[in-house]
Amino acid sequence: MAIGVADSVFADSGFNPENTLRWASKHGFSPVQIYLNPDRLQSPDRIHDLNREARELGLELIAHAPGNALFDPMARETVFSAARNLLKAGTGWDKNPYLVWHIDPDKSVDTHLEIHECIRAAGLKSAPENYMVHVNQDSMAACMNLLEIIWQATDVVPVLDLPRFFSTDNPINSEIVRCAMILAKKAPRTLLHIIDGVRPLIDRTGWCPPGQGVCRWDVLWPEITELLLDFAVILEYEDRKNPIVAREWLMEKDMR
Repeated sequence: MAIGVADSVFADSGFNPENTLRWASKHGFSPVQIYLNPDRLQSPDRIHDLNREARELGLELIAHAPGNALFDPMARETVFSAARNLLKAGTGWDKNPYLVWHIDPDKSVDTHLEIHECIRAAGLKSAPENYMVHVNQDSMAACMNLLEIIWQATDVVPVLDLPRFFSTDNPINSEIVRCAMILAKKAPRTLLHIIDGVRPLIDRTGWCPPGQGVCRWDVLWPEITELLLDFAVILEYEDRKNPIVAREWLMEKDMR
């Protein structure tokens, strides 16, 4: 099980990707997820340098599309070009150029399938992530209906963000959470996004290591290992202490 981090771990310095790469290398985290924010999209030289530094450090990378940019046909090619340059020369996770992107339950299935095929045509691997602006039973049900189709598309890698279901005070239907894992199981491999918090996760000040908060990882983890055959973990914390403790928790679970 590969355990990596997102560049969010340097939220205190503008989500700095260069600092993230060096810190991840020092502490043994890989792959590293790089968010392609507008500043990075407009700086091809910086993208090139990130790719070069990752290769020099022996790190694998994953690209994350910004917000809902892929729903704008005019913006897609800029994102695709940056992702290709970031992930060139075999720097992607397991040498694959994965592009993570958020689904939108308010958009049609056909629109999502079009984006998926555009990503493939651009020479990238489509990695759609469950996402909801408003976390409630209706939006979660709509999300599951969409994922049931998009996660079964050709050559897709599901990105399963289980903490998303625990981001507000709204009561969570555990069957929806399990349904998400069952849908992800149908793909040959999965990327997991993991955090936890002592309060609903919308309150970032309460984020904590897995197993100490509201996400019920002690209950979820046995089901994850039962249902998902091949997966990697990206720790999406906004600090550098929680990922260290989280990895210890994950490695302990993995050895059982």
